[in-house]
Amino acid sequence: MLGPSESGARRINLAQSFNGLGWILGPLVGGLLIFSGEGDPFAALAKPYVGIGVVVLLIAALFIKTPLPQISAEESQTAGHSVPSETKSRYRDLLKHPLFIFAIIAQFLYVAGQTGIGSFFINYVIEVRPDINHLEASQILAFGGMGMFMIGRISGCYMMKFFNPKKLLSIYAFINILLMIVVVMGLGMTSVICLFASYFFMSIMYPTIFAIGISGLKENTEKGSSLIVMAVAGGAVVPMLMGKIADMWSMAVGFIIPLVCFVVIMIFGLSKLKN
Repeated sequence: MLGPSESGARRINLAQSFNGLGWILGPLVGGLLIFSGEGDPFAALAKPYVGIGVVVLLIAALFIKTPLPQISAEESQTAGHSVPSETKSRYRDLLKHPLFIFAIIAQFLYVAGQTGIGSFFINYVIEVRPDINHLEASQILAFGGMGMFMIGRISGCYMMKFFNPKKLLSIYAFINILLMIVVVMGLGMTSVICLFASYFFMSIMYPTIFAIGISGLKENTEKGSSLIVMAVAGGAVVPMLMGKIADMWSMAVGFIIPLVCFVVIMIFGLSKLKN
């Protein structure tokens, strides 16, 4: 709603760049609190989770006190301006938009792949490099992976001045496919470097898939966006599957799952579907 829909992907990437800072601090602080202490590791988990709970309550209080504008679902855009829409918004109308449906699938698999990589990053590092302990692996994740993620979003926002978002998405997905192949091969530090490099190329995926998926939905934009956001449920499925594969074979083999996810995302970026 803040400008032309053509540059929507850039705006969302810019806004979401700031959560990269939280991604850096989260594993860093969590690793220091959980892996640095002595005694029961479960007791060490209490402090970060209590801290998260307190911060979330403070944020909730700020939202209650902050007068945020209400954007109506009955509005659409014409030449960058909001105008009333006479068409009623209905969920079943979303089935007429093939690009939107593919976006839900792509978002489900992106969050699945991202969560799988994040969940088993430390396990993978200490498996392929036994000389690295849990604390050191968490620091690699914080500064290497999450740092690359934040840089990737900021630079990706800039790159979208010159590249179509779908094209850039497909290029980044293809690079991540190559990186995951090396990760599955378990080549020691080379694979570790490829693993945290994947965060750079994952960085633009969530906001870009979101922006592409809701483009052209008009009065159904609000309902469509809510369904794409719900696709984060993919992150609840894949870690269990990757863990099962790791138990049966190895952690490296488990990263075949994110590899498949990136293949589908690349196809989404290359598709000619429209809403």
